Formats: sequence, structure tokens, C-alpha cells
Amino acid sequence: MQKQFLVGRYYFDTLFRDEANKSFISDLTKKPTFEEGNIGYALANTSFEKVGESKESFLRGTFAKFKIKDYYKKYLKKENGFQESITDNKVESQIEFFLHHPSHLIFIEKSSQIRENIFKNKFIKIYEKNTSVTKPNMGLDFLFDEKDVYEEIKSWDRIVKAKFNDLRPSNPRMDPHFEKIEELLKETKSDRSKLEFKIDDPDSTNSLDSESVLIKQALALSSYGYGNANFDGFKGKNTTNIKTKKFVKSVKLDFDSETPFSVVIDFIEKDEKGEM
Repeated sequence: MQKQFLVGRYYFDTLFRDEANKSFISDLTKKPTFEEGNIGYALANTSFEKVGESKESFLRGTFAKFKIKDYYKKYLKKENGFQESITDNKVESQIEFFLHHPSHLIFIEKSSQIRENIFKNKFIKIYEKNTSVTKPNMGLDFLFDEKDVYEEIKSWDRIVKAKFNDLRPSNPRMDPHFEKIEELLKETKSDRSKLEFKIDDPDSTNSLDSESVLIKQALALSSYGYGNANFDGFKGKNTTNIKTKKFVKSVKLDFDSETPFSVVIDFIEKDEKGEM
């Protein structure tokens, strides 16, 4: 059986980042559920497992959405009639996930029943409800294919806006692809930064320079899960735009294989070397 997993990176935007890192796993699995009205969400079947002979281990689990009370009609054959019935905590949908805490990478099963942003928001909420860290401010950004995004914007006639949200240093990586912008971000001492480059004049024929070092490095940093990016522009006279969530990276695991996690280990190693 094959499953496709989208790749994200979680982080802690807090003064107590080291404390959040140390207690993350125990906090996450302490009471991994919460309710919103008649709907509940839970992280279940969590376990740490070591992968083969490698040094890597993952927290693996299931994320589920369930109805706390589900009312339905039950047919009674003997009476040839119906009876109102209630079932508790009926699971409506579920997906698998696993995370690698040293790299903060998280792999989320792709599903039309539970979209990645739903998982992201509820996963963060479960953690923040259970953590002992003051103001943990957890975030999660998805990794995307930088080359595909860059080739797309280069094909436009004009780029009129480039916006980067939640940029943050990848410390201690300092990869050459985004070393300069990391130095600038560290210089400001901010936890997260926003950058926006824009041409305001609607009658202008000017375009942002796709070869700009700042734009290319902000895009590269975002692509590794340290921010996200949006671009607006023109193809001919038609407006166009890109949101990098359309280019999210994924891995395909074959659970019938003897080594289903080998592609994940390869992904983590390439991430560490900046080779993705």
C-alpha cells in the first residue's frame, strides 16, 4: 500500500524556545485531544519507532476527527420500525502522520478528507493546550519546490509583488542559498519577519527583478519551511499569482516494502545538507 505525505516544518516562536524543544514530545502526547462543539480532534496510536539500522527515529501516530455525539435512526426488524439512537465519539476521518523532532520535519498523509491546513491548525492547538511552556507560539510551514516557483515567475512578463511571511533564521544551518538574508534577519533579532516588494503604479510597465539576490534568497529560505511566499504579476495583460502552498513537497511511502521509511531518511539527510 502506497501513501503520499506532505512535508512541513514546525517551530516555536517564543523566548522559551529551548524549553519548548525539550518538552515538545511529552507535552504533545500528554492529553492529545480537544473539542469544538460536537466535533473532537485527537492524536492517537502515538509511538516512537526506530527505523532499521539508521540512527533516525520518528514519532508516529494517527490524527482523527470525530463526532462526540452522533444521532441516527436504527431499524428494528422485529418491530418493523425505527428507533432514535446515539453513538459516542464516532470517527469521521483520520490520517497518519510522523515527525522527526531533531529536524522539526513533519510528514502528513495527503487526504481530501482532512486537508493539510486543518491538520496544521488542530495539531498546533492540541500542543498549545497541553504544553507547560509560557506562550509557546508554535508554527508550522510547508516545504515547497523552489525551482518550480522560480521558473513560473520567470515566465511572467511582469512581477508586481513579492511577499514573504514568517521568515525566520534556520539557525544553525546558514545555507549558502540563503546565507545573506539570514544574516540580515539575525541582525534585526526578530523572531519572525515580513518582507514585501511591490510596484504600486498600475500604469507602470516596470517589473520586480526575479534575479534580485534578496528575492531569490527569501524564496530559498521559505522553500525549506522557514517562511512562505506569494507573488503577483502579469502574463501579457492578464493578472496572475502564485501561492507557494500549491507547490508543497511530498514523499511517497510504500508500506509493502521492507524499508518504507528509506525515502524519508533520504529526505532528512538532503535537508540537513541543503541539497533539496
